[in-house]
Amino acid sequence: MAHDVFISYSHEDKTTADAICSHLEGRGIRCWYAPRDVAPGEDAAAAVLRGIEDAKIMVLVFTRDANLSPQILGEVNNAVNSRLSIIPFRLTEEEPAAGMRYYLATVHWMDAMNEDLERSISSLGDLCQTVLEGRPVSPSSFPSGKKGQGKKNRKGLVIAAVIAALVLGAGGWAVHRLFSDTETYYYDPDGEIVAFEGDGSEEGAKIEHETSTNEVMEIGAVSDSVTDDLSVTYTDGNNQNNILNGGHLAFDGEYYYYTGNGGGCLHRMRADGSGKEKLTDIPASSISVLDGFVYFTSDAGELFRMKTDGTGLTSLVSYGADGARIHDGRIYFGEFSMESVALDGSDRREENGIDGYDVLLDGTYIYYIDPRNGRHIYRAKMDGSEAVCIWDSEAGSLRLAGNMLIFYDNDNEWSSVYDLSTGEVSQITNDPVNSPVITKDGIYGSSGKMQLVFIPFGKIGVRVMTEGWADQVNVAGEKIFYRSSDDDKYYMMDLDGSGKMLL
Repeated sequence: MAHDVFISYSHEDKTTADAICSHLEGRGIRCWYAPRDVAPGEDAAAAVLRGIEDAKIMVLVFTRDANLSPQILGEVNNAVNSRLSIIPFRLTEEEPAAGMRYYLATVHWMDAMNEDLERSISSLGDLCQTVLEGRPVSPSSFPSGKKGQGKKNRKGLVIAAVIAALVLGAGGWAVHRLFSDTETYYYDPDGEIVAFEGDGSEEGAKIEHETSTNEVMEIGAVSDSVTDDLSVTYTDGNNQNNILNGGHLAFDGEYYYYTGNGGGCLHRMRADGSGKEKLTDIPASSISVLDGFVYFTSDAGELFRMKTDGTGLTSLVSYGADGARIHDGRIYFGEFSMESVALDGSDRREENGIDGYDVLLDGTYIYYIDPRNGRHIYRAKMDGSEAVCIWDSEAGSLRLAGNMLIFYDNDNEWSSVYDLSTGEVSQITNDPVNSPVITKDGIYGSSGKMQLVFIPFGKIGVRVMTEGWADQVNVAGEKIFYRSSDDDKYYMMDLDGSGKMLL
């Protein structure tokens, strides 16, 4: 059945989402609403994507849980790609996490915190009706929500509590980029496209953060468990950075294991590109491979193990295993607290009660972003004890390899590297790097313009590897995996950008 509105919400907020759906449909505005509109036997991920693509408006029920949900972030990303009008219905004082803020930076917010909920939902219905009828939208058409206004950032972009008139005619509401095109691009002698600060001089290309090394070390930044050998990021059958980017690619030296097109099921192929085959009909993410077994999770968060030839499929954890990664002979998982099981699924136990995201571990410490404390970076022992703030400003896209923490510095709107051996923090590029993956040669990720980029170690600048948008970047062996927004398909290519193939 045709629909106009896609309702994006965390399952913890189902009561509110139910009320919104009921009200909108009572006004004749048809909604797509999970799980109601997922047909029996239909692939859930494909159904969600179809629901977004066929809608005109996304109503985002913005709460603390939605803010931290990778699934909701993915839905917003797809809504942006499909040029939907996005209306965030705000029910929390929390500022959007880094990824969410990127997509919604200049979309204004409908404040439902400081008004009666029933009245706010009615105003939401008025707004949806106005947009669907193509009538001009003015701030006086709905509650101003002055008490819920967000902060103004350093570039003067306001996260307001009302929806602004950004209508593009039939195209809907515009989601503008947060990061303007301020870099100076040019070709260096090797033919690479590079970006520099200001006039392109080397002196302006890398800027030390204003926090001194001593100040950082005083709050516990230095770790005695790190190494400058970046190959450690690939040990134990997985790359944690890949897992945080969805976990769509793994390599065992002979085969690549990856999420394929046509349902997102688990596939494999040899390193030379031959022998492609589908191993299972289950949509796969959080893929790791170790000692003859491949591990992955389904869309529903069920953790599976099978032999690398596709036989012996076994369910290890029935639910809640999102973000599963292997470390030191155990599988760690969990969104708001961390659990683990043995490699055969036995001995399930709670590891800690860390309530954070972008959680990374090195065997001695856990690094994470704490949403309750300003989205600062924290470090704790593996059991959650001795938690200490090691970066006291808002951060995002936290990643770890060897002695380096890479993160997005929200205050300055650039990406930085944190040397855990010395406590030194340095800017690495003007343009933010979203969801980075760290290799021995440099950093791959999505730029502020959502292009696939590479930042080489030992050089200054950014190599742009795709013209269009790219996300879900994974790197393993000698291959890069990514999803292209041009056709919403998965691709793989060599580390130098050659050999692009549709998966």
